[in-house]
Amino acid sequence: FTQLRSVASSLVPLAGVWFLNSFALSIVTFYPLELEKRYPEVDDSKYKIAFALGLGGILGSIVVLAMSFKIRRLTELRAGLAILAVCTLLVSHLHGMFSLVCVILVISHVGMSIIFHGLYTYTPEVFPTRVRVTSFSICQLFHRFAPVFSPYAVTSLSAVSFELTGLVYSAIFVAGIGATMLLTRETFGKALVEDSESDTDSDSPRIGKAGGYTTVELDPIKRTSSEVDTSTSIALESSVVEPPSETLSPNGPPRVTSSGKPSYSAVATV
Repeated sequence: FTQLRSVASSLVPLAGVWFLNSFALSIVTFYPLELEKRYPEVDDSKYKIAFALGLGGILGSIVVLAMSFKIRRLTELRAGLAILAVCTLLVSHLHGMFSLVCVILVISHVGMSIIFHGLYTYTPEVFPTRVRVTSFSICQLFHRFAPVFSPYAVTSLSAVSFELTGLVYSAIFVAGIGATMLLTRETFGKALVEDSESDTDSDSPRIGKAGGYTTVELDPIKRTSSEVDTSTSIALESSVVEPPSETLSPNGPPRVTSSGKPSYSAVATV
């Protein structure tokens, strides 16, 4: 029960982040259609918008490559969602220069790269080995489930105004930031969790070094409730066995063998 509660404390809000991010990102697929209506005087506006989004993807990959070893995972999640929230609001409300909107679209796709890198990195890192694949699959289920309904919401809201749609979907990104506040475990710079922190049973000995000795700590001996658990530590002192050395010393003058070659007698000292 303790292990289940520990996993659920991360799985529930993290699955919510996956769902909210995927739900809100559906608005990006409507940008070319809506912006073409807003800027009818711009030739091939849909292709220019697609180019801006593609360029943002390249720049986002470069940004992620540069920051992946420097920024904490939770900070990365919140930064990506914050960028998307601001850009969604600006794209839906700006009616000025088309080039400025394209710049915002580039920045928006940078935010997409950041949030996806954060999710795909943080999710496997935060769960112990026993439930890592299952937990990741559950998050992916929520991620794939959201776009089924999100386009209907975009269509219904856009029938009123695209500004309203941008406001609502920007708020959804903000809700995703709120969900990340429920995630308390930071995984940046830490080893993967190989088992639940509450699980004390292990079949493998724990090996370490202390004071020039190699220590092997075996599992606690299971005793009755009236007895105290004990553990056994074995200290192995590393030592080097010197191989036998032979010292050849001449013992008198050389003897001449039948072959005519001189021969020396040797004394081996060990």
